Amino acid sequence: MKNGAGLPDSTTDQYLSAMAKITISDLCAATGARFVGPQALADSTVCTALTDSRSLVTPHGTVFFALKTARADGHDYIEGLYNAGVRFFVADNGFDPTTYPDAAFLIVSDTLHALQESAMLIRRRFNRPLLAITGSRGKTVVKEMLYGALAPHMHIARSPRSYNSHIGVPLSLWQIEPDSQLGIFEAGISGTGEMPVLQEMLRPEIGIFTALTAEHTRGFADDTEKCREKALLFKGCRRIIYDSSNPIIADTLTQMYPDTALTPCDSYADMCIAAADCLGITLVPEQIPAAVQSRIDITDSADNATLAYDYFTCDLSGIETALDTVRRRSAPRRPLNVVLSDILCDTGDKDMAYSCLETLLKQFGVSAVFAAGPEISERVARFTSGITAHLCPGGPAEVVRYLSSRPHLIYNTTVYINGTDKRHFRQIYTWLSTRGNVTRLEVNLDSLAANFRHYRSQLPPQTGLIGMIKAAGYGCGDLEVARTLQSIGADMVAVAVVDEGVALRQGGVTLPVMVLDPWCEDMRAIFANNLQPTIIDCSRDMLGRLEHNADSEGVHDIYVHLKLDTGMHRVGLREEDIDTFIEILKQHPRIHLASMFSHLATADCLDLDSYTTGQLNLFERMTRRIIAGLGYDVPRHILNTAGITRYGRTHVYDFARLGIGLYGISPLDAADNAALVPVARLVTRIIALNSYPAGTTIGYGCRGVLSRPSVIATIPVGYADGIDRHLGNGNASFLVNGTMCPTVGNICMDLCMIDVTDCHTAVGDEVEIFGPDAPIQRLSDALGTIPYEVLARVSPRVKRVYYRE
Repeated sequence: MKNGAGLPDSTTDQYLSAMAKITISDLCAATGARFVGPQALADSTVCTALTDSRSLVTPHGTVFFALKTARADGHDYIEGLYNAGVRFFVADNGFDPTTYPDAAFLIVSDTLHALQESAMLIRRRFNRPLLAITGSRGKTVVKEMLYGALAPHMHIARSPRSYNSHIGVPLSLWQIEPDSQLGIFEAGISGTGEMPVLQEMLRPEIGIFTALTAEHTRGFADDTEKCREKALLFKGCRRIIYDSSNPIIADTLTQMYPDTALTPCDSYADMCIAAADCLGITLVPEQIPAAVQSRIDITDSADNATLAYDYFTCDLSGIETALDTVRRRSAPRRPLNVVLSDILCDTGDKDMAYSCLETLLKQFGVSAVFAAGPEISERVARFTSGITAHLCPGGPAEVVRYLSSRPHLIYNTTVYINGTDKRHFRQIYTWLSTRGNVTRLEVNLDSLAANFRHYRSQLPPQTGLIGMIKAAGYGCGDLEVARTLQSIGADMVAVAVVDEGVALRQGGVTLPVMVLDPWCEDMRAIFANNLQPTIIDCSRDMLGRLEHNADSEGVHDIYVHLKLDTGMHRVGLREEDIDTFIEILKQHPRIHLASMFSHLATADCLDLDSYTTGQLNLFERMTRRIIAGLGYDVPRHILNTAGITRYGRTHVYDFARLGIGLYGISPLDAADNAALVPVARLVTRIIALNSYPAGTTIGYGCRGVLSRPSVIATIPVGYADGIDRHLGNGNASFLVNGTMCPTVGNICMDLCMIDVTDCHTAVGDEVEIFGPDAPIQRLSDALGTIPYEVLARVSPRVKRVYYRE
């Protein structure tokens, strides 16, 4: 067998044999598919379902379901997967498979339905108990706590991380293995009518309802309707375990399932104990592991290394899904190293578990393993696949000592870190990530994705969404933001200058990149990196320069975006110049308009609606004239963040541009802000505490004068980090252990002082400058400016830490 991983065939076969297998003929029968391909392949078996081409690990045994979404078509990736060695595909009726004569195609009317039907086949064959979990929050936490408690007793199949959607649930069911003794799966919905298909796939015997909170409220009339929709998951359950603190849950379950045993619980741990009891296993609170998070922190270290710390369970399933995420976010061709503890194993067969781990690491291209534990050190020493082994049987402390004397081992690499003992294992990540500046900007990429989806929901399905990541992603980091936008279905990203676009390309971003700045000294970089420039007038010189530099890079067709001045009066083609522009552009047939756009000056000013209406009308008039003059259709966009909220459904264009709203800040009122999730959190730590009597002066110029005996904390953040000097002298407060503490004296270049007299604190305690608990608007209001400026001014020297929950 050709496995493409550089491993002995028997090693990969052993890994795959542990997974569920379905024959292609059975898959055809279950999905009602028409088989196209060599008849010999009909008896082949597959064990991995794939819906995202970027997640391909090993082509052997993989079947790709070509799903169609509003923003992408999986059929576009069949050729690339075929070239990578995949030979089994599920495609829709409109796809022609004849160009792939040695591949097997299952032709269906609906590929998503076929994926779900395949999961139902797996579920029918699984005759062991299955437990399903739903709720507004806590699904993954309870699942992992229960898994950790039951792993010593049985072999468990479970949802990877937070796979709980119409796509995630069937992919989760494909995780069931022949010797699985229990299934634990999540199910999540965001609107009415979504749960029945999840219930039909899972058909649980035991159900857990974790909580009912404000998440996803927009998809339901009220909390009662939301509760009823979620509770549909429990049809046919013999026992339902639920959160006793919410009377809506209790009332709903009693009404819907009067003959089912209901077990109220006060905590997640109690839910785990009750679920185990249903399975005939007695657990005590001490046997319930601490809650884990489905979160990966990604940041840079002083060694030019990218660090990825995983808060999730350290087992094969958790490591596999994490490495898929980390691999996508690593710079191209950067070596990938892992630091792992002894792994959690529920099979009882340690040899099999570590053999599978070796296969997994090799398939993901891991260069070296730092084994932080006695068991994994012993096992990694036996690896035969060429992965370099660094053995630290003493655990995290030994890894820190080992790397302290060998920093070159991680220089310019990506390092994935995961361990079963999160409290001690975090020492490694903390040591690696905090050897530089302790001040950091935490960027929640899941919150960014949630904000993207919020604005996406306010636009018609046919309108594409462009993510604005100029100014280093409004200070949050353009590369990580762009990678996230690429993964969640953005149609394009826009940057201010060419250098920003080049950095995205070098970081592996493949989305179309629009460059807003109309002037560039090095136009060759535009074409060398497949960027799309902006033009603002009918300058023959600009068009000529574009053609000359395109020729130097071997580019014939040139795609540009045309900026129109409809009222901002900064740059852009004016209405009176349209005829001249059309005449000149026709003389350059190689240059094509990729889009026409303008910018609303007053969309966030409710008292200037007439001005906004005038801009929208002028944009309509100008674009119609240009399209008529050029003789071809040109995509259009004018709506910004505020424009999407106010005009997204009434003024329909080909694209809209999402800027500050992407980062969880609305330019409109507090009600609009309430629908968003803050993305950025600027934090630092107290480095000194001193007590002073009343009358003591603090800082430069003795501007801070204490009016009472006070405790003053010094924190390592100043105006060189982006803290405006006008925020000193009590003009702003920062959050310390739940208490707002005002600044004292002038803001220094690298430091500032805050009064913590009314706060219980110690050296090393965290200080939140702005974030979810200390809204950034407080600072912008104090400065008489806008949140955009405060966020964008966070200095590049402040470490960015990226994470997903």
